[in-house]
Amino acid sequence: MTSAIGPFMTNDAADAYASKISLNKKLFLEFLRTFEWKKPATDPSQQFLDIGCGTGDVTREHILPRCPPCRRIVAVDYSPKMIEYAKQHSAHPLIEYKLLDIGLDVQSFLSDHGTFQRVYSLRTLHWAKDQARAFANICRLIEPGGECILLFLGRCDTFHFIRQMAQLQPWTKYCDVFLNAVPKTHHMTDVNTLRSYVENLVASAGLTLITLDIWERKSSFLDTENAVEMFLMANPVSPILPEEEKVQFEEDARKHVPAWRNAYQKNNPLPFASFVVHASKP
Repeated sequence: MTSAIGPFMTNDAADAYASKISLNKKLFLEFLRTFEWKKPATDPSQQFLDIGCGTGDVTREHILPRCPPCRRIVAVDYSPKMIEYAKQHSAHPLIEYKLLDIGLDVQSFLSDHGTFQRVYSLRTLHWAKDQARAFANICRLIEPGGECILLFLGRCDTFHFIRQMAQLQPWTKYCDVFLNAVPKTHHMTDVNTLRSYVENLVASAGLTLITLDIWERKSSFLDTENAVEMFLMANPVSPILPEEEKVQFEEDARKHVPAWRNAYQKNNPLPFASFVVHASKP
């Protein structure tokens, strides 16, 4: 089950993401090269899960080569367009691409696929409207003794652009849709507050925290042009905009986002924050 409202749900989102936003993957790809699981995984009948696979290139090109022998990787995303693109461009005999919203009911998916020894989620969980439920679902999908690595955003300029657009006429009529897409952590500037928030998500889900890293930085990996493109892809109202409003929306984004970006980075000493959660299921 999925929703028609949300980031990366438009017809061209997958093509645009694949062609324009490769720099946005730099941070977590560098992390993947050095990350080590706590428990060895040596059973070739095991299976792994990638939540928020997007276009599938990271699953196929970066996760799969680093996996021990396994039966399969199930790669899921809530966007039908992303799954369609992944099947066409990142197919592999060991990867199954499936539609799943990790923030909704996962019982049917669990019944069909069972539990997983390892769960990956790279830059996805910040889009979950109910992060507590998403974490609880992840716990349900991990087998006892299994592990997860969850990398997601706490603060970034895209969230700021979404909030600003919600205040701009005539787009205030979509205010609720915009603001529901911004995670609570975007408003948390103190690192201890951020840490407590995520620690509570992990504990409440029934997971055991192994490590929690918070990466704060001053700048984005995206230049202004690509930051605009990211906003146009990720903003949650694009899928529901009437045809007659789409041109004006894009014009307003291209007009205002560069100034919003400059102001956001100027007024926030550390405008970008990411979480890296390594946890296990008892």
